[in-house]
Amino acid sequence: MECAGGPAHAIIVPGNHDECFETWPEAASELFGENVHVLQDKPLVLDGITFYGSPWTPPFMLWHFMAEESRLAMLYRNMPAAVDVLVTHGPPYGVLDPGWKEPHAGSTALAQAIGEREVGHHVFGHLHGAGGRMIQKGNTIFYNVAACDEGYRLINPPREFEVRTGV
Repeated sequence: MECAGGPAHAIIVPGNHDECFETWPEAASELFGENVHVLQDKPLVLDGITFYGSPWTPPFMLWHFMAEESRLAMLYRNMPAAVDVLVTHGPPYGVLDPGWKEPHAGSTALAQAIGEREVGHHVFGHLHGAGGRMIQKGNTIFYNVAACDEGYRLINPPREFEVRTGV
């Protein structure tokens, strides 16, 4: 992201393969420059655009940043009431979240948190089966930006979108 009149910024939200961010969050974050922002359950405002990032998903195998829905609900309480761009590792329940054994594998706590807030764009990945797709529900545009398919083959190009403030 390029800020008006300033240097480019990058936002990182870890996920289930990122043990270093779960075990040593400060040390892992310090590996990057000052314009790289690691969001682990915290907001960031750049050029008047509010971002919020969270790495958590419901349990799946024995990976990282996984928690039961009751704990996820507590974590999402810290999300601001209005978020221009929500970046999470996983999707909300029922939105671009194909499961392997069940129809949906997204988080019900995340779906509820979004429903209680004003969210303009929600960017996530994790569930590769819907990678590269976007849909709009209500006032929120949802993007599953998983770059790889379920066989970990790189098939989806990066997604670019514009966020405007004061519109």
